[in-house]
Amino acid sequence: LLGIFILFSCINLINDSFALHGGYSAIWLILLYCIGVIIKRTGVFEKKNNITLLLLWAVCILLTWIPLLFLNKSRLMSYISPTVLLSGIIMVVLFSRLKPNSKIISKLSPLAFGIYLFQSNPIIWSYMKDAFAFIIKTNAAIGVIYVLGISFLIFVAGLIMEFVRTYISNKIKITIFIRYIVSTLKRLFKKIIIY
Repeated sequence: LLGIFILFSCINLINDSFALHGGYSAIWLILLYCIGVIIKRTGVFEKKNNITLLLLWAVCILLTWIPLLFLNKSRLMSYISPTVLLSGIIMVVLFSRLKPNSKIISKLSPLAFGIYLFQSNPIIWSYMKDAFAFIIKTNAAIGVIYVLGISFLIFVAGLIMEFVRTYISNKIKITIFIRYIVSTLKRLFKKIIIY
């Protein structure tokens, strides 16, 4: 975990040696998956209480924003930034401690990756890219409210889109069609291998 953190997050502040493109690359997604697995298996921050984690999270946020606000340096304002990565890890640990309604979570969790794909879609991204630049000109308290509110709205829009996509997929029985294609290809490959 420390190796990934130093190699891909800290060193990337100096040079994009691994072509992570600020966190918009498949490599970074794979690394995040690996980080998640390592955290789950090792129990990183598991023994820390919520107050300590919230304070550490607040420090990460401050270290991310202070250089931008006072020095006009935006290097830490990136998905691969050490402070953003660490705050993300802390948020995952904190949210994993919540015990929400399991029926709702079980229905929404399969849609989570689709929400990410929705906001990463080039068409959606082209609309959102500079749409919220006005937030920088507001004061910090209002800026936080804007960021949380807009993030929530984007999440809900992605959730609705993914729900509609899943509904349509189920109605036209795309899963059955894909299984049919896979089984047909398997039979075809077996015949080719035998001959």
